[in-house]
Amino acid sequence: MDYEKQIEKLKDIVERELDLEESGSFLDKDPDEEKLDRKNRVYLKKKQQRKRKKRENRSRWHVVDFVRRSFRINR
Repeated sequence: MDYEKQIEKLKDIVERELDLEESGSFLDKDPDEEKLDRKNRVYLKKKQQRKRKKRENRSRWHVVDFVRRSFRINR
């Protein structure tokens, strides 16, 4: 009984790999890996957004400081 289940699992795995080879995609990822990849991509995307926001704010503050300084000098 247990051997039959293992044989079925192996058959499924072999069929899936053959399908992947035929379609041209050799990367076989199980759902857990795909979920981790998706989480990682989302994390990296959010990180990039935070960096971009910081950079934009920094450049904005440089402009504000420059205007303040030039205003002080002109007075």
